Amino acid sequence: MIGYLHGTLHAVKQDCIILDVHGVGYRVFLAESFIKSLPPLGSTMELDIVTVTREDAIHLYGFANPLQQRLFKLLVAISGIGPRQAIHILSCCPPQQLAHAINQMDVDFLQSMRGIGRKTAEKIVVELKGAIAKLLEQEEVGLPLASQQPHYQDVIAALSQLGYRRQQIESALDKVPADPNRSLEMTIRATLRILGSGTGRVKSVTPTSKDMA
Repeated sequence: MIGYLHGTLHAVKQDCIILDVHGVGYRVFLAESFIKSLPPLGSTMELDIVTVTREDAIHLYGFANPLQQRLFKLLVAISGIGPRQAIHILSCCPPQQLAHAINQMDVDFLQSMRGIGRKTAEKIVVELKGAIAKLLEQEEVGLPLASQQPHYQDVIAALSQLGYRRQQIESALDKVPADPNRSLEMTIRATLRILGSGTGRVKSVTPTSKDMA
């Protein structure tokens, strides 16, 4: 069983990479979010690996950090959730955000992920809440940046009404500089600016006279 690989990034495909380890190319499946953040081809990489053995194949899954790896192991231990679905779930949000959502039994958040139905979301929180609580205690996993924004829940509710998915909103909130004195209106406008630009980052938001009132 392979638990760790150190090699050179040889190729990047839609859902996996080829890692060259002393002349041997290992195909390693990664979360989509991890693939988007990979270094250039030829870079040296170190990956924690989970080896999944099937009757007809052996698949390797790689992870950006130990928390992501531990969450993957917990997810695939649930009956009905296979490695591909687990890696898809990990692609939808940062691992600390997923861990806190499960711990808070936030079924709506899990169900908002593409391809995750309510029954599956409920099954995840019921079966993993205890294990996730221990994990959070052991790892001291901090809340994702989005959760630390002022008016967090109000922004989620307001922008959800406009048709944005929760993952989109939280991803945008992560890019808004934290400011505990920012009004709800300003936070919404800053988040919408991120959503509208796709990948932009808000540097600052100047209060208007209305905001200061």
